[in-house]
Amino acid sequence: SHSQTRPVELTLGAQHYHSAKPHRTLRHVATMVEQNNNMTIGEAELEFMVNGTPRSKRFNDTYFNTEGGLAESRRVFLDGSGLPSAWADHNTFTIGETGFGTGLNFLATWHAWRTSESKPHHLNYLAVEGFPLSRDELEVCHTHYPELFPYTEELLRTYPTPHPGY
Repeated sequence: SHSQTRPVELTLGAQHYHSAKPHRTLRHVATMVEQNNNMTIGEAELEFMVNGTPRSKRFNDTYFNTEGGLAESRRVFLDGSGLPSAWADHNTFTIGETGFGTGLNFLATWHAWRTSESKPHHLNYLAVEGFPLSRDELEVCHTHYPELFPYTEELLRTYPTPHPGY
């Protein structure tokens, strides 16, 4: 005869699981933990071109051109997202970005939020990066944008140590 099993609820990090079949849930979670433990963080293999433009050797691509990178972030990321007008009537506004890169979009967004007359009280900015740069690399990437220095300093002060997984 089959024994009765009770539903299981399990929380692992930010993940919450509920299942009427505990053996399947636990097997799934065990697989996730094993995959997470086997993950490594990739390196962008950053180099700087003669004019200071940051470039990933791994992807054979530049992050931005130092002569117009901030203007490009504002035009492509902020204007492309309808910011700052999109957040004007909100108390809280959340932005999600896949590919934090050098953080230039983040810094441009933060600057726009701080200087905007009509802005939410809370701005949440969530970003992920498969090939995160080091604090030192980020600092060098932003030396060409003195108007962002206060934001860059705070970013560098609070920049988390990259780790794989969720």
